[in-house]
Amino acid sequence: MSDYKEILTKKITESIKQNESSTSKKTLFIPMGIDLSTEYPENNFSSLNTDSSLLDVVEYTKTRIHQDIVNNYSDNRSWMWLSYEEYSQCREIIDGFFEVRFLKNNLYYNFYPLKQNLDLAELAYEKDGEELEDEQQNQLDLFYSFYGSALRTDAGRYFVSYQLEPSNEQLIEIFAPQPNLGLLEKISNSAKHVELESETDFLDLTADILEGESFEHIQLLTETQNLNNIPDKLLERVEILLDLVPTKNSLGIVIVRPEQKPIQHSEEYHRILSEYWGYPSFRDLEIYKDVQKSKEIINVSQEAIIDSIVSQAEQALKGESYRDVFVTSPTGAGKSIMFQIPAIYMAENYRDEKPLTLVISPLISLMQDQVAGMKKKQYNKAATINSNLSIIDKNRIVNQIKNGEIDILYLSTETLQNRSNIGDLIGDRKIGLFIVDEAHIVTTWGKSFRADYWYMGIYLQKLRQKHNFPIVTFTATAIYAGVENMYAEIRTSLNMVRPITYFGKVKRNDIYMEVFDESHEDLKGKDYLTTKYNLVLSRLKLFSKNNMKTLVYFPTVKTLLAVHSFLKQSPEIYDQTSVYYGPLNKELKEEAYQDFRLGKKPVMLATKAFGMGIDISDIQNVYHYAPTGDLLDYIQEIGRVARDERLNGYAWVDYFKNDLFEIQRMHGMSAIRKYQILAVMQKIREIYRTKKTRNLIMNADDFRYLLQNANAEDDSSIDNRLKIILLMIEKDFEQKYGYSAFYARPRQYFGKELVFGNEEQRKLWKEYGYDGYLSRVDTLINHDKYDSVYAFNLVALWEDCYKNISYPQFKYFVFTGASLDNKLSQSDRDFFGQLNFCSGLKYKLTVSASQALADFKKNLKVLDDFLMQCQIGPRYFDRKMLASFLQKKLKIESSKASRLSDSIINNLLQYQDSRQIKAIMEKPRGKQMKYSVLLNYDQLLDRLESVARNLLIKRFNQGTADEESVVLYRRRIFANSKTRGANTEVIVLGLMESFGLCSYEVISSDSPEIYIRVNSMYPIERALENPDQYQNQLLSDVAKKYYISVGMFKYLFTMPKYGNNEMEIVMNYTNEFWDIVEDYFFGKFPAAVEKEIYQPRGRSH
Repeated sequence: MSDYKEILTKKITESIKQNESSTSKKTLFIPMGIDLSTEYPENNFSSLNTDSSLLDVVEYTKTRIHQDIVNNYSDNRSWMWLSYEEYSQCREIIDGFFEVRFLKNNLYYNFYPLKQNLDLAELAYEKDGEELEDEQQNQLDLFYSFYGSALRTDAGRYFVSYQLEPSNEQLIEIFAPQPNLGLLEKISNSAKHVELESETDFLDLTADILEGESFEHIQLLTETQNLNNIPDKLLERVEILLDLVPTKNSLGIVIVRPEQKPIQHSEEYHRILSEYWGYPSFRDLEIYKDVQKSKEIINVSQEAIIDSIVSQAEQALKGESYRDVFVTSPTGAGKSIMFQIPAIYMAENYRDEKPLTLVISPLISLMQDQVAGMKKKQYNKAATINSNLSIIDKNRIVNQIKNGEIDILYLSTETLQNRSNIGDLIGDRKIGLFIVDEAHIVTTWGKSFRADYWYMGIYLQKLRQKHNFPIVTFTATAIYAGVENMYAEIRTSLNMVRPITYFGKVKRNDIYMEVFDESHEDLKGKDYLTTKYNLVLSRLKLFSKNNMKTLVYFPTVKTLLAVHSFLKQSPEIYDQTSVYYGPLNKELKEEAYQDFRLGKKPVMLATKAFGMGIDISDIQNVYHYAPTGDLLDYIQEIGRVARDERLNGYAWVDYFKNDLFEIQRMHGMSAIRKYQILAVMQKIREIYRTKKTRNLIMNADDFRYLLQNANAEDDSSIDNRLKIILLMIEKDFEQKYGYSAFYARPRQYFGKELVFGNEEQRKLWKEYGYDGYLSRVDTLINHDKYDSVYAFNLVALWEDCYKNISYPQFKYFVFTGASLDNKLSQSDRDFFGQLNFCSGLKYKLTVSASQALADFKKNLKVLDDFLMQCQIGPRYFDRKMLASFLQKKLKIESSKASRLSDSIINNLLQYQDSRQIKAIMEKPRGKQMKYSVLLNYDQLLDRLESVARNLLIKRFNQGTADEESVVLYRRRIFANSKTRGANTEVIVLGLMESFGLCSYEVISSDSPEIYIRVNSMYPIERALENPDQYQNQLLSDVAKKYYISVGMFKYLFTMPKYGNNEMEIVMNYTNEFWDIVEDYFFGKFPAAVEKEIYQPRGRSH
């Protein structure tokens, strides 16, 4: 039996004695992970029973707490204790009378055991993030008024995180452990094995030991080589646990390394390989034996990886414990075979269970190619569901899945997450395998332009509460260690369970690096472009002369098209050249691809859109006009050469200093700023206070003025940027507090659109027979043309009349009136052309309209003074300079001045994105963004004041009003499917909200809504109170990775070369290049790059 209770009581007594107040105030201890009711009942502050419900606690703190304070304040006890739950509801009152100390059982980190109110914890764990009926929502509201989040272990125990974070002065940790690295030992088959880095497993083990369960020997397993990198203070907690088990020798730590196992179903795997692929044997892959120990390479058969996947899928299907699988292998190593054969094997050998394999693929073309490839092999049980399919085709495939006719389904993460109920997609089928192809996208695209990849782990966590299946990831490139540890990121993001890992060899011995350093030529402008264009042409002439198929990469479409046009001066090269880029017409893309593949045009000019899934074996050259992204992108792109083992490949670069300008510009345009994160938190707080509910449905347009990118070609990324920011906030708070202030879950498709209505319009709707799809939502006052606003149920019309095309396609035809390939009837095109779609702006003033206008004009005058000074004095200003000026002139706190500065600059940039009038211009200066003041800035300020006057004084123009708020409806202009018609008014309202004069929201179904469940405002309040001190670790990591890539490019492209002849120089440089790249994948950088990464920089505002 454990002596835990005796040890704990002794530790508590010591801690209390050492920390009794030395002031006139009594000490009040708040236990965290400790039950004081048995040993110290006489010191209980509360008159409430210790087994009371949360509702009882709420009632107590409202009605009886004051009397207890009076009674306890004057009695003769030197110290008392109060439960966390009771204290959390009345801390403002308590803190004024007592010296509060938090007594923490540091066997726990962020999650503490829960012994009562388990029904609420179960609801929070199972239904968190979902939209519920009122009764359940009220129960959740009650739970989240006390706790941050709930955790359930495999043994069914519940643990909760607390919302309060004690200061260092208030916190008392019961135990004082020292991490013991002498616990390492070899694995023993007879021991109880627990995964060290699984919080739930460790909590179960802790509970078992504290409850007196005896184990002969316990081994904690980890794959982390450096034990100091293990999170959540687990080493300290292990040391504490060591004192509580029967003997000191009964607990140890084992660093687990991959082991080769005998193949279980070799005959079956070979049969499937032969039947569908026609191959007699599997290939060997070069795999690192142990990436945490050395770079030693071993040969591992595809069959061994297949068997690992199958064995885990079988264990999951049987309800046994299982692990996930993580595989990296070079492009062309046969990744598809390694998940398709397990899928086929599972389907054929477990017919009663009917396991379905889901494959997440990033591109529709990839999905279609994979399915077509399977059908060519005479395997007809693979299918894809994607946005190109009509509802009829989708329903047909769903029925085939439910009937067991499909065993491998390819789909995008967006399509998957649109199915809140997976049963709608798979019926009663079990999930046998969940494959994530091109898994590096989870942490690259997921944090840039495909946010749903980053949200996928949250979805999978919910899915695995009801389904048992291994997650298997495949990628050609993943960094294994160090600052950019993609393996750890992907594993954490997808919540992978102690994955079995196969890390493929990074070096490509068959790719020679032809890199020419021209960085000494400090060319700019036209000189730079002319030189670069001519170099491309001369290289292509050389490659053409040698009959070498060549792929040329460009960072932007604009540069690609400019070079393509330049090649016209050499018709023989121009005629051999195809182009391929994202916005290119699908048919032209396919034609270009086939011309290049078949050798009709042996030169391809492409952006990074020409990448994944491109299977052309005889490319010999990849030439980079300039890098298209980070170093991983570059390694993947040059990896497209020499897939035919009989060929050598060559990677060409003519490197100039300006070559990195495009990726620097793209990073500057796309980078999320700290001020935007703070602004989003501020907006959520404002809406939370206004609506007075924890469950918020917010339109992405509400955040538009915060996130608009003035440099972007269009604003279609707003929704995506918002998703990323929300998840950055969420994950950062989870790391800091063990719970997030809120959980945001995007919604995808919405079927109702707002339209203006009057008698003429109503007759039109009836004439076409569509009046049944419209319902009145608002009545207009003082509108010169329309009397009402209606909601048009477009999704119902689509379901009734246009199921043969997808809903996004239907909306596109409705809103654009596109004549090319329009699937709508001519009658419907005429009908929709006569509708006037609209959006609403709803705002509520905090002061009178006249006072709001006066304050707005006063703030504009201060801004005018600042901009005028900048025109006369310094050439550039930054956000900090404006904030300092505002603080001084408006006499406000520095934190408010910083937020106001950010809002003003962002709104000015957005305004000039939608109008020709410009006030300021962005100018990158070193690592910071500076701004210059333009001559006609006063015209913009005059325009803003005019719009504010119309909003505040002529308030009822084209809108409705009640006592509390005003709604303005504006015709919606469909440009990139965004609300540009009311753009200027949105900007002015955004400024007014920043000035504290109003709160507002956009009423529109044009962009996806976001469901936000607020758990606690405490982390947000704390961040907004001290914005200068707030740091988002995820944002810092993104910036650091960018600087690493830039530093690595500079280093690799400017390395000195040596050798006695040209061939020897190339060989030496190539060997050194791949050595450095391999080190990079192992988390090691050259000293010069380390300096580049960690040199001091201006803060990111």
